[in-house]
Amino acid sequence: MSPPTLTPVVFDQEAAEQAANQLLVTAESLLETLWVLDADRATVIEDWQGHFRDTFDHEIGVTLNGGSMLVGVLQQMAAVIRARAWEAAAAQAAYERQLAEED
Repeated sequence: MSPPTLTPVVFDQEAAEQAANQLLVTAESLLETLWVLDADRATVIEDWQGHFRDTFDHEIGVTLNGGSMLVGVLQQMAAVIRARAWEAAAAQAAYERQLAEED
């Protein structure tokens, strides 16, 4: 059985790296925003009384948890893009080796 014939890989490494970097920058910005939101919570509720205070307390927790989850997803997306870029580079290198062996 002969080895499979490889084909050239078309993958924009620069665009992939730019996308991964932007995802990480967005995740970092979101994380900083969540930190500020959490840090300012005490100031916002210092003199707040009444029915909507309980709602706020609940919703701020939901917002912080959801934001933290989104930070993790953005970081995972960046890692996946970088993994696919590495796979594409490895596949292209294998293709080029096959071409060199055929010559």
